[in-house]
Order: sequence, then structure tokens, then C-alpha cells
Amino acid sequence: MALLDDFKPFNFSEGVASVSITNNGMNFNQSVIKKLNYPTHVLLLIDEGTKRIAIKQCSEKDENAAPFYKAQKK
Repeated sequence: MALLDDFKPFNFSEGVASVSITNNGMNFNQSVIKKLNYPTHVLLLIDEGTKRIAIKQCSEKDENAAPFYKAQKK
């Protein structure tokens, strides 16, 4: 089972997480934002060797931090 140690069950009730990549940028659906706990800033990480991307929560003060989620004012 060591091969699956880093994985956790997916909760389908939260919706399917998806990203759209276009010439104009990247868009993440609400499910992604919810799973990341509504981060205000993220780092976009790229593994050029395997052609993979990842996003990671970060502080707005971190180098290369990108705005991600802006809470709606009530």
C-alpha cells in the first residue's frame, strides 16, 4: 500500500475540481478554491521534466505569489 500513502479519498459531494488553461491564462473552478481553503495567494509550481503543474497556498509576501481568491464583500 506504500504506493498510495500520499493519497486521500476524494469527496465527490464537493464537486469535481477542474482547471481551464487558455492562451489568456488559467481559471480554477469553485471546487478547487474550496479544497485549498480559499487562499488569497498561491504559488504556481512547474515540473518541466514531467510537464506537471501544481498550486500551493502561500502568503502575499512570498516571492512569486499570485493573487488567487478575493472574498466577496457582504
